[in-house]
Amino acid sequence: MIKVAFFLANERIADVDCSDVVSGNPGVGGSEHQIILISSLLAARNNNLSVCLYVEKEGRFPKGLDVVCVNSIQDAFFDASKRGYDRFVFDKKNVAWNEKPFCDYQTNMKIYPWCHNICGKEEQDFWAGHPLLGRIVCVGREQADLYRYRKAFLCSDYIYNCVPLNQDKVNKVKKKQYKRNHNVVYVGSLVPAKCFHVLASVWKDVVAAIPDAQLFVIGSGNLYDRNARLGDYGIAEESYEKEFMPHLLEDGTLMPSVHFLGRMGREKDDVLLKMKLGIPNPLGVTETFCLSAVEMQMMGCSVAAMDCFAYYDTFVNGKISKNRKAFVKDIVSLLTKDDAVGYDFVVKKLRKFDIGPVMNDWERLLNNNQKDAFCHPLWPLHNCFVKHKWAKELLRLLARPFPIVYKVL
Repeated sequence: MIKVAFFLANERIADVDCSDVVSGNPGVGGSEHQIILISSLLAARNNNLSVCLYVEKEGRFPKGLDVVCVNSIQDAFFDASKRGYDRFVFDKKNVAWNEKPFCDYQTNMKIYPWCHNICGKEEQDFWAGHPLLGRIVCVGREQADLYRYRKAFLCSDYIYNCVPLNQDKVNKVKKKQYKRNHNVVYVGSLVPAKCFHVLASVWKDVVAAIPDAQLFVIGSGNLYDRNARLGDYGIAEESYEKEFMPHLLEDGTLMPSVHFLGRMGREKDDVLLKMKLGIPNPLGVTETFCLSAVEMQMMGCSVAAMDCFAYYDTFVNGKISKNRKAFVKDIVSLLTKDDAVGYDFVVKKLRKFDIGPVMNDWERLLNNNQKDAFCHPLWPLHNCFVKHKWAKELLRLLARPFPIVYKVL
């Protein structure tokens, strides 16, 4: 039996009921939702794994999941090692890599930094050279391929984030798939990194082309920090409100086509059922997967955003635009056209994010003791021209036989 410990930084979300995360995100950050979901699903399956979740504060978690409360990730690491755990999985943003975490501790336990965010070159090199590394875990193929020409690549693997495909939801969508109004929905935190201001800046252009278009905004400026101070509108932090709100005002009042719904949990599915187009992070800045894009498509929406590597993994029914002008054009096009992509086709494409395939990958990864064993093959290349992937692969192939050429290039 292999013992696996996960760590969750939940101090700011301890009041949220996370006892039924399989049904959907109850209103926490995507990475936090995934940590609870994956650990609880692994704990419930017959897979030769004994799973524990370390947390900072007591809360409401799925039944059957062993939960231990500690003060910090360092305490979780030390306690898990003392208890004889074999694997320690954590969101890499929960530690300061430049402080060289876990390097000076003698243990047989392997660490698995889970990259819900982008890794810079120096951070990649640090984790790749860590004496306790089991595997760097990326959340998508396109994210892993960003590092294809770095030494971290052969120490990495990717496992898609899990978005359970609920048959009841599928049946509801099939009943309401066609003849939706010109409704657009944004789902995400209202912070600069999620780029809602970009959508706000083009909304009047969309309304000029489609007068009855409606924009519904699900999210808040305190999604990740419940203690964040919001501006006069109670929507986002004051300076950020001042950036995007002028685009949404007419004669000093909010445009009648814009509706702020605030932070929502699983009840957002009822809203998504009425939407024709979903827009996640418009620029894709900070995105490595984009859970909201998958959730939108599962609820029957098409999706639109600008060029981001992660969207080549998760967009199966929508458009990826090259610039803002094309973004507006694509929004209008998707709102006015009939749904040419059958929903059954969309569901088939989204099944790679379902519980079965994702859990199989996690179990394969955690049960494997070989550092060079991959869940996925290195070939063939997909989306060769995204982020110059073809050139990165060429560099990777040159690295060993021609190190000087590799270094120069």
